[in-house]
Amino acid sequence: MILENLNTEKTTYVIDGKDVNNKEVKDEYNRKEREALKNFENPIELTPECK
Repeated sequence: MILENLNTEKTTYVIDGKDVNNKEVKDEYNRKEREALKNFENPIELTPECK
């Protein structure tokens, strides 16, 4: 969600109701990114399709 203050022309980006500049939000985002990257540490071996 993006909130824009029309009085100051300031734009605030919000994830799950929290300002993205919040340390807690940044830490949570980084944790989720690390978890997602773990899926790519061991590549899946693709085999040819059997006919």
